[in-house]
Order: sequence, then structure tokens, then C-alpha cells
Amino acid sequence: VLTGETAAVRKSLHKIRIKSRRLPLSDCKGNVFMGTVVSKGRAKRIVVRVGTKTESGKISHSLTSESKGASSLLVQTPLQRKLTSLGKKLVIIALVLCVAIGILLYFRNGRKNLKEVFKLVIDLAVSVIPEGLVAVVSFTMTMAVRRLAKRKVLVARMSSAETLGSVTVICSDKTGTLTEGKMIAKCVWTCDSRPLMLDGKMDVAQNPIDYSIFCTMFLCNNATLQIDERDSTKLKGIGDSTEIALKLGCVNAGFSSSGEEWSEFCYKVNEFAFDSDRKLMSVIYRTTPSSNDNPFGFVLVKGAPEMLLQKCNYYLKPLLEEFDAQSVDIDPTSQSLEPFHDNIVKAINGCQAFLKPLDDAFVELALKENGEMAGKGLRVLGLAFKSFNESTQEWNDMNQSNEPNLTESNLVFLG
Repeated sequence: VLTGETAAVRKSLHKIRIKSRRLPLSDCKGNVFMGTVVSKGRAKRIVVRVGTKTESGKISHSLTSESKGASSLLVQTPLQRKLTSLGKKLVIIALVLCVAIGILLYFRNGRKNLKEVFKLVIDLAVSVIPEGLVAVVSFTMTMAVRRLAKRKVLVARMSSAETLGSVTVICSDKTGTLTEGKMIAKCVWTCDSRPLMLDGKMDVAQNPIDYSIFCTMFLCNNATLQIDERDSTKLKGIGDSTEIALKLGCVNAGFSSSGEEWSEFCYKVNEFAFDSDRKLMSVIYRTTPSSNDNPFGFVLVKGAPEMLLQKCNYYLKPLLEEFDAQSVDIDPTSQSLEPFHDNIVKAINGCQAFLKPLDDAFVELALKENGEMAGKGLRVLGLAFKSFNESTQEWNDMNQSNEPNLTESNLVFLG
């Protein structure tokens, strides 16, 4: 909004020791600006400027102000500079010629008829000015604008057509110019080597492993989806472009865009935002008493696969191949895997039945798949989870500590 860049800007808690009005906007690391969007993180803010004193207010004031000197601040085009120079030269030539002719006529007539000589000089001066030049230039510019309009180019001022004609080199930022600055979730790789292509509508509710993956994508996420005001059939995301892409992928998999239904089953207890050192983001959820007789908590993590695998001790083995009916209270022969796709609580709790210790062979397989996906130009994220009862020492330790290392340990790799 303020700098024209779509990339997020990291803010700092350090005190600003000089007046921010003297700093360029890119250096105001301790300020957040009205009209901008928080892509990730949380903070408390103190309002220090309102109205036209804000940076957005300054922009609005500069666009709506009609100061007398505003027009003089506009940069002239090459044609305007040439016309200005031509006008000055014509005026000088006209003055010199008129004075010279006036003096000759005055002395030739024996210093008589001064009034007639003055009228003649004025007529000559007026005739030197090309009155039709303005009309010719305006007509030429109009034709240029018309040609641009045929190529679906609209310009606010006719002089812009001449400026475009003078351009020889265009320097542009790729994002927002050659691309839309958007990301799309393309595919999911599961622990049993089943690639899921997210190129259309799909239903993941019948598979507990797939459902757990999409639950993690949806809940370990701070992006918000809302209906696009310009097209009610489309969704518009607010937040980090990667998280928006993950949520849109979940919507294609059958999840609702608002996510309000999750509030009936669980709520967020804590969050550890992504940073460049850990390369992970994790959230802690707790089930509501109304959704489960024995409320428990669970952790959802996403981040760089190579870093995430170091935090995992288990992964999910292929569905129903080695299913142990004694481990969870369901019937594996039933047509509906009810405990898995009812909600996030049952999905993650039920997936405990498929845990398998993480070994070197699986880590090598996952890293190989990570390399292949990255080689295709994809941004790759790993997903993991773990669940625990509130009576365990692990839950007590996480409540007392605010360190992500304790939360992001002993995880189950999903995909």
C-alpha cells in the first residue's frame, strides 16, 4: 500500500531513538501503518497519529489537494519541454522583429504616424504566434490515445501517450507485474507415497491420514478467507500468501472457508510463529468439553521438511494395511470411518492407531520427495502433529514454559 511491494516487512520491538518523520518508510521497523495487513504474528499497538497525519492520510491529502503550485510540480514530458522551448524562442524572435520593424517604419515615415506604426507592430507580433499549434498537438495526442484504447490501454492524461512513445527500457518488479503475487497449493505427498493433486474439488473425509493432513493445513494457519467484493463466486485471502494457498486447498477438499465449525470442537491455546532459525510454525489446540468427555490437547506443526523431520519420532503407516482393531474403538470393516472424518478431534485421536517409529529409510524417502518437489519450482512444507492428555506431565510442562522446543518435539510426521 505504501511502498508498492507485496513482500511482508518484519517489524522490530526496539525503541526508535529518532523522529520517525525523518526516516523513510522502509526504515520505520517499529511502526505499523493504517491500511496495511498483518500477515503473521501478534502485538499490542499504541495509536500515535490519526487522520491526515497518518501516512495513508498524507497520500489522500496529496491526491485531493488543489494547491496553486501543484501543477508546477508535475514532470513535463519531452514534447512539453520542446513546446515550452519553442514558445520562448518564438516570443524572443517576435519581440526582436517587431522592435526592429517598428524602428525602421518610424524613421522611414519621418517620425510621423507613431500610432499607426504601433498598431502594425502589434499585428506582426500576434501573427508570429502559431495559434493552430495547440489544436494540432491536441488532435495528434487524441489519435495516439485512441490507438492505445484499441489495445486495451487507458491513460488519465493525453500527455501520457507521448511519454509511452518515448520509453525505450522498462524496469519492473516480477511480482504483481509478470505474476499475480499469488500462490496455489498444487499437490500433497502422504506417508504412504500417495501423491494427491489439488487441481479440483476432492473429498478427503473418508481417509483419516488425508483428513489429518488437511486439518493441519487449515488449523495451523492465520490466513483469513472472505468473499471477494468484485466477484461473489470467488474467495479473497488476507494474510501470508502461502497460508492463503493452504486454506484455499482445504476449501477445495471440502472444508468451509470460515472455519466456524471448529470452534465447537476445539480452540487455540498458544502459537509459536514461524522464524528463520526454527523454520517452523506450531499451534496448540485444546478440545472443548462439549465435544469430548475427556478433553485433550494436540499440537499442529508446519515448516521446512528437513527441520520438521528432526523433530519427529513417528510417522503414519499406510491406512488399514496393518490396522490394529484393539488400538482404537472402531470397526475396521465398517463402510464409514466415522471416528476419523467427523471432526479434527476424532481424526487426530484416531490416527494414533497408525503410528510407526521413524527410521532412516523413511527420512531418506521423505527428503528425496522433498527434493523432487522443490526441483519443480514448488515451495515445500512439511506437516506434523501430536496429541496428549491434559493429565500428563508434558501438558503441564508446556503450560509452564513458553519455549517452542518443548512443543515441537516427539511429533508424528504426516506428509
